[in-house]
Amino acid sequence: MLPRSNGRQTRLSDHPPKVWQEVERLLEDLRVEVVYRRTRTFQLGKFTEKPLRDLYIDVDLPNGAGTKRMSLAEYFLWKYNIKLEYLDLPCIKSNSYLPPGKKPEVFPLEVLNVMEDQRVPLQKTSPELMGQLLTANSMLPGQRMDAINKLGMDLGLFHNTNPVLNAFGISIDQKSNRIVIGVRSLPRLRFKNRVVEPDRQKAEWRRDGSRLPYLQAMGQLHNWIILCSNRDGELADRFARMLLDMGRQKGMQLAEPEIVPFSCSENNDRDWSSKFEKCASNRIQFIMLIDMKRNDTHGLLKLYEAMYKPIVTQHVTLEKARDIVNKNQRQTLENVLNKMNMKNFGLNYQPQIEDIGKRFALETGKVLVVRNSF
Repeated sequence: MLPRSNGRQTRLSDHPPKVWQEVERLLEDLRVEVVYRRTRTFQLGKFTEKPLRDLYIDVDLPNGAGTKRMSLAEYFLWKYNIKLEYLDLPCIKSNSYLPPGKKPEVFPLEVLNVMEDQRVPLQKTSPELMGQLLTANSMLPGQRMDAINKLGMDLGLFHNTNPVLNAFGISIDQKSNRIVIGVRSLPRLRFKNRVVEPDRQKAEWRRDGSRLPYLQAMGQLHNWIILCSNRDGELADRFARMLLDMGRQKGMQLAEPEIVPFSCSENNDRDWSSKFEKCASNRIQFIMLIDMKRNDTHGLLKLYEAMYKPIVTQHVTLEKARDIVNKNQRQTLENVLNKMNMKNFGLNYQPQIEDIGKRFALETGKVLVVRNSF
């Protein structure tokens, strides 16, 4: 990303601020993990204004021996036995929400690993790179079919040559999915008391379907809470009332939730554990968390949901809740409600497939789907 200067390592002073700002823009929101604490992940934020060698911290010594001022390089050697090498590069900050009064953490670049399988936003991708990616990932239909058939032959899937498939009485017909491509009719959607026909011009069902009760509303939700910060309590209350009104129109049996203040610090595992412990003892059925999008709390929410089954959780960003309340965004509210119903074992609607497609219905138990990806 940055060229080496005269054969040596890059320094902060080698490039003007606008160059580092461009690097910041490209790296912003990239998720990394900390090498000395693999469970700690965050999205990258801003660079420090000074290089690593000029950064100092006050460290509390063990056994109450007072504090000592150390350079960041000295601290990492003392605390983690890591000898830092790139002292002339800047450090980087987390892009997570920082509570008022708390100093930001800074990390040397060399103690961070980029996590795998992240998508590159289109705005950070050059047209040349996009063209290369499309070329590398594009296959003609005939080539794709040939590749699938070759893989199937290598695995012995055809002609009853695979002993495992034979043992279970499974046979695969190479020609079963060769059909003449045509224009299929749009499926209808069945709600509780009505089947909705799609709009023929826009091919969507939203206009009529948004006002209908769910095909199967979830069971009665009589004990649930909304977690949010103290300052967002009023917004959460207004959001909850809108959610209740629309939910009851769709046949959901919703009691009023309790608005519970909660500090959503991404690093305070004790707060999360004690909150879920209390919810479990109070037999809370459902928890909805409302916090800022930049807070890195989704993973923790889902971790504690898995640890404290059968509590079900849902994460709604503060920005989305604010738009729903202040801008009356009914469609966004319906999306939140649709997800809430499904999470609590309801069924929003059921597609009514045309007769020609019924032989592929998965619920019959007679269709095996094998996925190939190239």
